[in-house]
Amino acid sequence: MLREQGRIVEGVVIDVRKDLPGSCMVAYRYEVAGVSYECCHELDASQQPADYWLGQRISVRYAPRFPANSIVV
Repeated sequence: MLREQGRIVEGVVIDVRKDLPGSCMVAYRYEVAGVSYECCHELDASQQPADYWLGQRISVRYAPRFPANSIVV
């Protein structure tokens, strides 16, 4: 649903964990309508175009009716 109906906003990486080979957990923060949200997204090898680092700007896709529901684009 997010890939089809979600809106895109800029976010920032606040934590990165690479505990398992081929897997990466990215924690990020973004703001919608003056409200800040913090979420995590587990990326598999096919979703990792490059390494993520703290403070990196990223695109986040969120649900318009429930902005806390989001994914890294």
